[in-house]
Amino acid sequence: MQEKILSLLNSILGGSHNTTKDNHAFKCPICNHRKRKLEIDVSSGKWHCWVCNRGGKKFFSLFKWIKARPAKIEILEAILKTKRRAYKSEEEYYGNQIQIISSGEVL
Repeated sequence: MQEKILSLLNSILGGSHNTTKDNHAFKCPICNHRKRKLEIDVSSGKWHCWVCNRGGKKFFSLFKWIKARPAKIEILEAILKTKRRAYKSEEEYYGNQIQIISSGEVL
């Protein structure tokens, strides 16, 4: 899932480089600084520019700042919806396993 989000961000913001496990640095389209100072956490959606000090907790706020095309926003929504659906299915799976174990049924 993170690969799809990173690919989408690369298509909008240009190339990036990995700074830590889930963080990637891009050139900030808000302040147009020459270096990659916009850091985005691909797993959580948090973003922050170390030059203009703008940031947010979700990808959508970044897309709003840069006035991303509606098609790109729709792609992001589809990716995040798939991510939530997968998480819900996994949660339901583990929740059912816990109920079986707590009821004393033999697996």
